[in-house]
Amino acid sequence: MAQASTAACGKVEAGKTVAGAATRELEDDAGVRVCKDLQQLNHLTFLFPATLAWNQMVHVFLATRWKGRPTESAEMRPAWFPYSIFPLRLNLRQARA
Repeated sequence: MAQASTAACGKVEAGKTVAGAATRELEDDAGVRVCKDLQQLNHLTFLFPATLAWNQMVHVFLATRWKGRPTESAEMRPAWFPYSIFPLRLNLRQARA
């Protein structure tokens, strides 16, 4: 069974949540509106000791239901991948359990 994987990117606006930013960015960048089942799976921290301003934290979410069809934009080109090759498949299996 094919599933979607995408990497919407953006910043959390003042007074907003990370999940709210993820929902907004998916709608803005890929044209899909996530239903209420958005699950945060993990976060990754990237450190750049030579250039501290480049440090960033990336939040990983799973959405199993959405409205709309993922469409290409200037920000991203959504693609479909089977779970078997998804880089975080262990976390996805735990989230679906």
